[in-house]
Amino acid sequence: MSIASRPSARRPQGMAGVLRLCAALLLIAAFALGTLDAQTSAAKKLPGSSKPAPAIMIDQLAQQSDVVAVGRVDHMVSEWNADRSRIQTRVTLAVEQTIKGETPDASMTVIIPGGEVDGVGELYTHMVTFQQNEDVLLFASKDTKGNLRVTSGTDGKYLIQKDAKTGFRHIPNLGSVDELSARIKSNIKAQQTGSKSN
Repeated sequence: MSIASRPSARRPQGMAGVLRLCAALLLIAAFALGTLDAQTSAAKKLPGSSKPAPAIMIDQLAQQSDVVAVGRVDHMVSEWNADRSRIQTRVTLAVEQTIKGETPDASMTVIIPGGEVDGVGELYTHMVTFQQNEDVLLFASKDTKGNLRVTSGTDGKYLIQKDAKTGFRHIPNLGSVDELSARIKSNIKAQQTGSKSN
């Protein structure tokens, strides 16, 4: 009887241990979520500023870029680079509005890593991608050969959404295309004025 009673005597202790473990895990999860929420809240605003971080990132991207434009993806073609060591894709935009820099013939072409040529494909993680006919706000910088590349990888491309009923065009969490364009132009003008005064 004593042998048979041991498992039943131990079971409540084991169950209590499981319950204590579950409670501890819940406390850890709650703490982690609280920490994550605090980090997310901190990320929304940069120190010393009441502006949301995405808008500030737009300002920084504009400073770093040679060309900022609003346009539609018109053409994409993949090719080998000059020494055939990598595949790259040329993405051409039909430019609707140039916010910074120059876009000859109302178009601009950026080169992004990866693509497929003759059945050989290369894919890069954490790299910007494009789809035919999508509308974008694009930040681009010249490389050492003068080719345009998307500034700061995936951060340099913003997909423009359009309301089917009203036609209102905006970028989620950032605002309307017109507001962003005006903001970028204003900041560029302020920088140019400041650099001239110095």
